[in-house]
Amino acid sequence: MNARLALTDQAEDLISVFTDELVAAGLTPWPSVVSGARGFCARYPTPAAFCAASVDEQLELRNHQRRFACWLMVTARMPVSAEYLARADLRLGAVSARHYPDLRAKFADVAVMPAEGADATPPAPRPRASSSLLPRDSPITTSSRHCARCHGWRAVGVASRAQPRRAPPRPPPSGRMAAG
Repeated sequence: MNARLALTDQAEDLISVFTDELVAAGLTPWPSVVSGARGFCARYPTPAAFCAASVDEQLELRNHQRRFACWLMVTARMPVSAEYLARADLRLGAVSARHYPDLRAKFADVAVMPAEGADATPPAPRPRASSSLLPRDSPITTSSRHCARCHGWRAVGVASRAQPRRAPPRPPPSGRMAAG
């Protein structure tokens, strides 16, 4: 069994608030999630210590520690650089929707409202680089293109999940009659 990490009182309090907010958001504070938070706090005793680290070091966070770091960012307890946000692939929208559902709903409502006097029909979507690189007859489906564009190729898998084309069924041999 692993020894419990020695943490500062401030870190223990922060982890306690984290687990309380997970429960309030309807999530379970699984031991792996809590141990990730403890691992983060053992390495970076305060959020400011994480901010002072180089971006390359920040990007080395393990997945369980990243969940705690995302919570710190979303709840405005830890500011990070734009470079880190761009390179880290954090998916903060899902985290913020869990912890601030009312704010997320309000944001979604505002995002779909047309501007006053504007045409109610949305403009045609512009092609994105990732989907425009795929040929139209690509075996990767439209939904896979969406996933690749929004979530990266590793979430979709580069190998296509489309079924291979099958040859049409052969007609029965001409000399035999079908039983019937």
